[in-house]
Amino acid sequence: MGSQKSSERQTRYSEKSNMSGMTQEYSEALIAAHDHLVAKGVPFNNGLTDEEVRSIEDRFAFRFPPDLRAFLQYAIPIGKGFPDWRGSDRHLWEMLRWPEEGIIFDIRNNVFWWPDWGDKPSEESAAVEIATTRLRQLPPLIPVFGHSYLPCAPLEPGNPVFSIHQADVIHRGRNLSDFLLWVHHDPADESIESKYPVYEPDYRHIIFWTDLTRKNYDLS
Repeated sequence: MGSQKSSERQTRYSEKSNMSGMTQEYSEALIAAHDHLVAKGVPFNNGLTDEEVRSIEDRFAFRFPPDLRAFLQYAIPIGKGFPDWRGSDRHLWEMLRWPEEGIIFDIRNNVFWWPDWGDKPSEESAAVEIATTRLRQLPPLIPVFGHSYLPCAPLEPGNPVFSIHQADVIHRGRNLSDFLLWVHHDPADESIESKYPVYEPDYRHIIFWTDLTRKNYDLS
C-alpha cells in the first residue's frame, strides 16, 4: 500500500513538474525534501504554472534548471527566507543581485580581487567596472533560500547549492534536494557538518563559484 502511494505521488509529481532529464531516484529525493519542509512547518502554495515559469524566465533573463523548476511546479515554499516567485519584481531583483553586490562590496573595501581578472586597477571605479563585467558574464544564480543559490547552468539537474555572503562562499549541498533537507535541520545533529561539507571537490564544478569556494576552504 505504501509503495502504491509513493508511486502515485511520483506520477503526480511528474505530471505537475514537467521533469526532464531527472531520474526517479532524484525526483523522489525532491519529494522527500518537500515532505521535510512541511514537517518543519514551512507553508506551501500551489506550484507555478508553465505560463508563470515562462514569465519569470523572460522577466529575469534566466532559465530554471530542471530540478528547481520541477520542485517549484510541484508546490512553492512560502515560508520566511524563500523567494516569493509570485511577489514583487523589486524583491526578486534584490535577491538575484545579492551575490554580485556582495562581491563588489568586498572589492570596494579592498578585501577581495579574483586573480583571473588580471591586475587590480588602482582606481576603485575601474576595479568595480572590471569585476561587474566579469561577474555578469557568469551564468545567473537563482535564489533558493536565504543567501543560498543554485546556478542555472549547466541547464540540467544536480547543480550544487552555494551559500553566499559577499566573497565568503561555501557549498551548501550537492544538489537541490540535498540542500532542502539541510534547511531547518536539527542543530543537535552532530553529523550535519560531515553530511554538508563547506567544500566538496566531488560536487559538480561551477565556473568561478566552485573555485572561490575551494579558495575559501584552503584559507580556512
